[in-house]
Amino acid sequence: NNFIEKTLNSSTVSLLFNEEKFVEELNEIELICLADGLYKYFSSNEKLNPKKYFSDISLEAYRNYMNVIEDISFIKLHNAIQVNDEEYIAVISYEDIYKYMSASRLSYNLQSQREATYKKIGNKYIAVPTINNKSVKEMSEAILCKGIESTQVVLSYIVGEGIPKIKFEPLYENIGDLIIEEILCIIDGYHRLSAICSSVAKHLAKTKQYLQGYLTVKILIADMARARKVVAESLNEYHKETKCS
Repeated sequence: NNFIEKTLNSSTVSLLFNEEKFVEELNEIELICLADGLYKYFSSNEKLNPKKYFSDISLEAYRNYMNVIEDISFIKLHNAIQVNDEEYIAVISYEDIYKYMSASRLSYNLQSQREATYKKIGNKYIAVPTINNKSVKEMSEAILCKGIESTQVVLSYIVGEGIPKIKFEPLYENIGDLIIEEILCIIDGYHRLSAICSSVAKHLAKTKQYLQGYLTVKILIADMARARKVVAESLNEYHKETKCS
């Protein structure tokens, strides 16, 4: 069983067949695991070959994937700076990025982002993030080789109904521990986070140790309109920098 080998939830397949879980709810690692399992089960039927549906970057990440066994039910950022009640700045390690991404505590919100890419799995089309695989690969190689400059990524809790389970425990003045029991959406920096996870997975598989490194994150508590505005502003800045260079 592929799911057991990757220490993923072994009941996923039965939940899918019983329609208690849907393909759209699977993350990319789970989708590849499912496709790979079907490919092997049906005697390498090329129509089910994961290479037909997933990029080389995604397949490499799957090969190197080692699931985080520990149960991660919240995000904790130490020595976070509280800018105001809706904005925080913190530093996060590569290890924690990898763990939070693996535990789906950080997710790509398709509603707040640019247009998604659609992949056909069986008779369904699944919306997945639009990723520049070449950029992620080059960044991952740079991280493993000499590291990259620590740039800021933007994460957000998208405000809906109810009170968000986010708590700031001040240590002194506006600096303290930020505890988040919600899923954070990746507003800006998905390529960098993907590259970091790929690098950490390779290093972990090779050395059994986590790759050292840190990244600055901005945490926003925002509604969907503000989240989309941040994405748009980020894209505008990117295009300006591209033109200047």
